[in-house]
Amino acid sequence: MTIAISELSNGIRLGLRESRDAKQVVLCFAIGAGTACENEQLNGIAHMVTHMNILGSLKRSGWDISTEVEATGAEIQFFVHPEKTEYYLHLPFSKVEKGIEIMADCLLNATFPEEALNREKTVIEQEIVERHDNPFVLASDLFNEASFPNQGYGFCPLGTKESMYNLSLDALKNYKQEYFYPKNFAIAAYGNIGMDYLLKCVDRFFGKASNGAKTTYPIRIKPQFINGHKYLCRPQRNELAHAFMGFPLSENISENVTAYIIAKILGSGTSSRFFQELRQKRALGYTMASKVDSFGGMGLLRFYFSGWKKTQEHDLLGEACKLINKFPYNITEKEVNAGKNKVIHEMELAIDNPFSSVGMLAEQLLYGGDPNQMEDYVNAIRSISFPDVVNGARAILTREPSISFVGSYDAPPYNVLTSILHEKVKEGMVAA
Repeated sequence: MTIAISELSNGIRLGLRESRDAKQVVLCFAIGAGTACENEQLNGIAHMVTHMNILGSLKRSGWDISTEVEATGAEIQFFVHPEKTEYYLHLPFSKVEKGIEIMADCLLNATFPEEALNREKTVIEQEIVERHDNPFVLASDLFNEASFPNQGYGFCPLGTKESMYNLSLDALKNYKQEYFYPKNFAIAAYGNIGMDYLLKCVDRFFGKASNGAKTTYPIRIKPQFINGHKYLCRPQRNELAHAFMGFPLSENISENVTAYIIAKILGSGTSSRFFQELRQKRALGYTMASKVDSFGGMGLLRFYFSGWKKTQEHDLLGEACKLINKFPYNITEKEVNAGKNKVIHEMELAIDNPFSSVGMLAEQLLYGGDPNQMEDYVNAIRSISFPDVVNGARAILTREPSISFVGSYDAPPYNVLTSILHEKVKEGMVAA
């Protein structure tokens, strides 16, 4: 599977991961702006713009956009991340040119009708309520806020009801002018279409777009890890509690690789320590998962738990902290090697997935990453030594965590959890 890169004369960057066996094409139109560009007053503006972009243009009404997109067999999907906003189309090869033309019309020529804005605010209010009604999503939003207080990386992409309702037409138009210019665009494709054809289609419909006074490509806004991370809890009448716990990561690639390996050993899959110890052996919880978030050259190692409080002495979160505390002292080389293989296999699967593949490619195009760097990263995973992983785990897992908790019973106090995490462990005295 080859990668081809090109660029229009106005600065729009193109990437194609060509797959000759693919029957359909996935397109990702990415803008180098998301919640990281927002403040409290404008929280939710990136999300609102994604709604408004498909509700009317110079050529089409909102109804026309919907019917014409669906006539190609596609559906517009959009996602707002801290560092970027993405629009996806999944469609047959024969409809690629039409899909690109429609997206150019939406992204470059949206009219933002005022009556649509007022109506959409009511729609998004319901979306916010639905998001808060989901305890997993609410716990995730609280965790982001706890990890990155008072900054866009910690904001909910939908905004708050107050900030969303206060968004004006002028604010939306100013945001569009600030961020929707060619050098802040990247378009990535997956499928059997060829770069010459992709370049021809994109240049035809996006090539005349002007940068105006804008002369720079997007610059990543780095998140700020603030000392004294918050512990955010929200009572909610759920039978199961939902909790996230995370540890900040530096820009060091070795530490990033170590975090991925830790995530696989502790919380990924039915063979993970959390699943085996907390669910299979003790039935303390139902779901355990792990993830590494990377952004702005930095990141977070996060763990997720759901379950109920079995007894006062053995709550799920406290018992998870005990496993985390002992982990750097009883990790085995066999586990590390298995964790490495899991990370590599997951990367290979992501490359073969059309949606994740074009999403990664678009981000690399936006922020200057090397789309062909996977081999280098795989080599970094394979070359990291067992002692390096052990030392990395000791560094990462002894940092102050950020924690969120949503449930119907009282959450364990932050100082109790951190005292468990920081309890001194005598080497050689902990069973694997």
